Order: sequence, then C-alpha cells, then structure tokens
Amino acid sequence: MRSEKCHIGHRFGFSIPGLLIFFSWGLFSGGAVAQDSMPLFLGCANFYNHHHSLEDTRLEGGIVYGADKLALSYLDYSSEYHRNLNKKWKKDEARLLERYQKTKDYRDRSNYGVALMHNNKSREALDLFEDLIGQYPEEYPIAANLGTCYELVGNNHEALEWIERSVGLHEGSHEGTEWLHIAILKAKIGLSGDPEWLDEHSIIDVEFGRGKKPAMSSRLREDPERQAEIFKALRYQLRERVQLVKSPDPIVARLLFELSNFVAYRYTLHEAWQVTQLALSYVDESDSKSFTKLLKKRDAFYFYKSSDSSKARFVRNAKAAGFLLAFALLLSLIPLKFYIEDFKERQGSVEP
Repeated sequence: MRSEKCHIGHRFGFSIPGLLIFFSWGLFSGGAVAQDSMPLFLGCANFYNHHHSLEDTRLEGGIVYGADKLALSYLDYSSEYHRNLNKKWKKDEARLLERYQKTKDYRDRSNYGVALMHNNKSREALDLFEDLIGQYPEEYPIAANLGTCYELVGNNHEALEWIERSVGLHEGSHEGTEWLHIAILKAKIGLSGDPEWLDEHSIIDVEFGRGKKPAMSSRLREDPERQAEIFKALRYQLRERVQLVKSPDPIVARLLFELSNFVAYRYTLHEAWQVTQLALSYVDESDSKSFTKLLKKRDAFYFYKSSDSSKARFVRNAKAAGFLLAFALLLSLIPLKFYIEDFKERQGSVEP
C-alpha cells in the first residue's frame, strides 16, 4: 500500500510542477497579443468574374496575399511583394489578351484593360474603355474602370464624372466604399486649384487633433457605425491605390495617416507605427511642412509607446513566470517526501 501511495504521490507531484513550468514558459517566451486578421479587398479597378478561375488568372474576386495583418500586408506589398505582383500582372496581361482573342467577349476585354492599368499602360487602357463604354453604357465595371483610367492619366474632372455615374449604376459597389473614391477625386481637384487645400480640408471629414497622441472627436467616438464605415473605406480603397499610385503622393500619404489613427484606436500602436512608416514613404519634399511635422510626431509617439508597452509586457510576464517557477519548485518537494518515506520503510523492512 505504501509503495502504491508513493507512486501516486510521485505522479501527482511531478504533474503539477510540469504544468506550471509549461505555462510559465509560455508567459515568458510569448507575450505577444494575437491580432484579429483583417481581410483586404480589391478596390478601384473592377474585374469581371465571368468564367475565370483563381488557378487561371489569380485575379477573380481579389488577389491572394500571404500576410493577414493590415499593416504588415501594406508594408510587404510596398517592397518585395510589390515587385513580385508586378511580374504577375505582366503575365496576366498576355494571358488575358489571349483569352479575349479566343472568346471575343467584352468582359474578357475589360479584364485585359484592368491588367493594362496595373502595368502602367493607362493611355492604352483608356482607349479600350472609352470604346467599350460606347457599346455598353450601362455596364458598371466598364464605367468605373473608365473613371479610374481618367484618374490615372490626370483627368480628375472626367474621372469624378464617371465614378459618380458608376455609383449611380451600382450604389453598393466596392462594399459601399466608393464615396471615399469620390472624396479623393474632389480633393485632387481642390489641390490642383489650391496647393494648400489639404492643409485646410480633411479628405474623410475627420480630425484626430494636432498633438502627438491622436484624439478622436467626441462626435466620432459616439458614432461607432461611422467609425466602422470610414475604417472599412480606408482599408478597401487604399489596398488598390497603393498598387496603382506610385510614391510620392500627398493624397495617399494623408489617407495612410488617417488610417494609422484608426489602427491606433482599434488595434495596436505598433501596427499604427507601421502604417505611419508607409505614410512617410509617400511624403514629398514639397509636401506641406505642417502635415509632415505632424506625421513624424505621431510616428515617433507610436514607436516609443509601442516599444514601452512591449518592455512592460515582457517584465510583467517575466515576473509571473518567475513566480510560477518558484511555486513549481516548491511543489516538486512533494514527491521527494514520498521517496524519503518509501526509502526509510524499505530500509526498515530489510532483515540483517
């Protein structure tokens, strides 16, 4: 009976310390808060899904990306991933042209035009969509793509007219975020007449203050639906815009800046800092000094605060891990007691 008791004590004594050591190691080595994945979308350009497959063109319904975090996806996209995607679009251009030559389907021709836009052939794409809209004036994707082409060649007035017309054809297009595309075009038109337009106006009609720490207005704070609407539009519209618009660009810089403020409130300061880093890459020397100063100020705030929070989390987890390890060592003395008692009992039972 004693022997059986000792074995039970042995198993019980070592199982608890083992579990505690496992959890303490998890606390010490982990400490990172998992973020919800945020799906990213294909906006601005409109790709027909007509008898295409992801295996065939890799374009249907959007582009497949490896990273699922917002900031990291943007950063990856703007560097090596951007170059890889450009190579893919070049292959898709030839493939889509070949498909259209076989099918003679206007939707395949429109898809080919989207590839031309992504391959910096906006003038060629513009001619294509101007021809298509004459034949299919009620087709939303063609009208929207024509508006995007006009924007890419610098004709913002025509772009605004066609984007507004396309929204009239399909109000819920791009998950209802085309209002931001319209606001961007109006900002571009305003900027062309007044170089300081962006200093006096907000593209999304939202302000987060001028301090190093973003301060959401009480009006927006009390309207979570409006918050979600703006945040979704920024995500959706920027996803395609950073593909089609090259740095530097003051509009993209400000949109990314506004996005970073929302990310700071909804996700982490570390991810907000990553977005401000990308925003800084779109700033030009001729850009507004006051905006650049504010962007750098907020960038520094996000960086240092996220670093401090990481250190604090590390210290907190290290203390918790140390306590659990000490407790585990104390519990490990339980089986030692049973071993000693068992040893004494065995010694006493041995006859001389």
